[in-house]
Amino acid sequence: MKIHPKDFRVRAGEEIKLKQWPTRVNRFYKSKEQYENLLEEHLSKEEQRKRFLERIDAPEKNWKISLADLEERRFWKDYMKAYAACLSATSAPNAPWYVVPADDKANARLIISRVILDTLKALRLSYPEPGKARRKEWQSIRRLLAK
Repeated sequence: MKIHPKDFRVRAGEEIKLKQWPTRVNRFYKSKEQYENLLEEHLSKEEQRKRFLERIDAPEKNWKISLADLEERRFWKDYMKAYAACLSATSAPNAPWYVVPADDKANARLIISRVILDTLKALRLSYPEPGKARRKEWQSIRRLLAK
């Protein structure tokens, strides 16, 4: 399972603006459907606007905002179109996308935690069974430690 960081979305955004995103779908995302789940947080345009205003108002978050962020918002419809196309083209029953609504950070984190836990449980992991030689070795170690 991969959780996409912001820098991935920024690179994808550049490709969308340059109309190169179909190439990315064919190259990267197509290989994804064979073997991995992807987890993606999705922020609404309104929530993004609120967070941008928060970044202006909170001195400790000022470094996170620039005019480039506003310029990017012009491409929102293109991003959403590419986003939907990528998800449609690459989601598979054995390797689905998990798109998490991220407007409410606390609930987004809960949803992400649940997806990760469910994915781990589905793996049915177990400790390896030791062979006779290994159990015999442990008995020798036990005897040495018991002295």
